[in-house]
Amino acid sequence: MHLKLWVPILLILGGISWMMVTNLNASDQSFKVNELPSDLTDLTQQIKIKGRIVAGSIDKTVPPVKFVIQEGGRELPVRYVGKEPLPDLFKDHAETQVTGTMAKDGVFDAVHLQAKCASKYEAMAPTETANQPAQVN
Repeated sequence: MHLKLWVPILLILGGISWMMVTNLNASDQSFKVNELPSDLTDLTQQIKIKGRIVAGSIDKTVPPVKFVIQEGGRELPVRYVGKEPLPDLFKDHAETQVTGTMAKDGVFDAVHLQAKCASKYEAMAPTETANQPAQVN
């Protein structure tokens, strides 16, 4: 009778342990551009990198789309090789997260790209007129 009870318990515990180990191994490393190691050739696994798109760096003339992201004074060239269309918010100065791998030529090959317009999420400063009483004519 004890065997019938322990076998399912052990199978469940084994399954949970296996899921935890595989999720830990498959998790992506995430960096800001200025947090990347100086030797990028060591980054052979898929990683996520966050930064802002450098103004004037987007080149859509010939696929793949190329651009540069920066954070904290450090820049990283990116090639978007993904199959999804570019997000609507993909433009100069947009906060961006790219997922992919480092190529041997020093360019980051992104297979996934997310962009958001930081100005949409920043609190707006009150204007001078907001503090003045309304005038009635």
